[in-house]
Amino acid sequence: MLAALGAAGRVADARALFDRMPCRSPASWNTLVTCYCKAGDLGSARLVFEASLRAGSSSVVSWNAMIDGYCKAGRMDAARDLFDRMGSTLPDVVTWNTMMAGYLHGGNPTAAIAMWATSHWASRSISRSVSSGHGSTPC
Repeated sequence: MLAALGAAGRVADARALFDRMPCRSPASWNTLVTCYCKAGDLGSARLVFEASLRAGSSSVVSWNAMIDGYCKAGRMDAARDLFDRMGSTLPDVVTWNTMMAGYLHGGNPTAAIAMWATSHWASRSISRSVSSGHGSTPC
């Protein structure tokens, strides 16, 4: 229901429903973060994201939603800060791809290539997924 309200642009209604939920799952937190990001309200998205961390209800999906929101808004500095805050074990292939795409869309192919090179050394499985899963290479 949260996702449907968000998709319909009814973010305030999604928030009201979320606030009435007696038990919030990581999926409900992720959905609300995504709703705010898609609406362009990164401030509210960040507040919900940080609250999900404090509640212990975040997942890599929460991080990816917030990073994607920053990337799509051209806020690569904020996206990179969150990415760095994740540490070395939490980022997944979606995280790496989101960061690389953000750099490319922002006109910074050098940073995208550097991110790809870092992903290669961070995890060979991520590197293989990034380079072969999308049929592209960094050059």
